[in-house]
Amino acid sequence: INVCNLIVSEMTKGNCQQQFAEINNDKTICQSINDSYWKDNCYLNYAIKNNAEGLCILVKNIEDRGQCFKTIAFATNKDILCEHLQSQGREVCIFTIAKATKNIELCTNLKTPLDQDSCRIKIATLTNQTNSCNLIKIDQIRTDCKEYFKGILKKETVNSSSK
Repeated sequence: INVCNLIVSEMTKGNCQQQFAEINNDKTICQSINDSYWKDNCYLNYAIKNNAEGLCILVKNIEDRGQCFKTIAFATNKDILCEHLQSQGREVCIFTIAKATKNIELCTNLKTPLDQDSCRIKIATLTNQTNSCNLIKIDQIRTDCKEYFKGILKKETVNSSSK
């Protein structure tokens, strides 16, 4: 790190410090970086590598901060981290975690009834839970869900009787 400190250009020095912090997995080095781009990079890389969502808030660039929260949310399946994302990104994040965890309860965190029910039908089909169709509030989607399972049952009946 002392070699990095000999560099005159703040940008190049920041790059050096950031690389040193990444190689040594040492977030304390991030604090001493003066260049905002490399400081953000340092916190972003450390946070993602260590699933340290608390450091995402230290990333000043809004897009990078969102990427930090989203990456850790997907890696850890912590839907609460989706709340740090902008509108559409938040919705995609929650839906993705709901599918990954097969947790139909997360669907209620989506903003619109259509998105909630789209999530519910997806989880119902992923978990093969026919009774989950009853949680769907929009009539047409609930009907589609029940029809999906009727189709599955018909196929299973045909396949088992042909053996």
